[in-house]
Amino acid sequence: MNIETIYKDIYAFPTWDNDGNPNTYPIKQARGAWTKGDPLYPISATGLAPAQADAYTTSRALFLANSDVSDGVESRNYHRRGLWGSTRWSFTVGSLLWIAVDTAGSILAEAPAAASAYHCIGIAETATQFDFHPFLTYNET
Repeated sequence: MNIETIYKDIYAFPTWDNDGNPNTYPIKQARGAWTKGDPLYPISATGLAPAQADAYTTSRALFLANSDVSDGVESRNYHRRGLWGSTRWSFTVGSLLWIAVDTAGSILAEAPAAASAYHCIGIAETATQFDFHPFLTYNET
């Protein structure tokens, strides 16, 4: 076995719509219902809630819901980072993607104008697929 083979086995590049492996993530309780594709903030050590710019958060970490989850239900089905896609969106290729101010769980292709906290979460690779990189930039004004 050569180094290239080992590298490919360990660091396999994910495919689009890669929902990760939910069995490896810690169980978190839904604090508010999740819709597949919602950005989520960890509002406590054990809970995730739909993210909203300007909403109070004690963490700059961010996740994406991999499935619909009802309020109060415990789940491991969230995505931490990487490639993600859904026909739920229609972005302009190359756009920076931001968490919305008005609607929790929404993603915008323009920075929210009225926000005092901006969280850029990725870059649109196609109209429906993006590189989810939640630590791209975070700014409080």
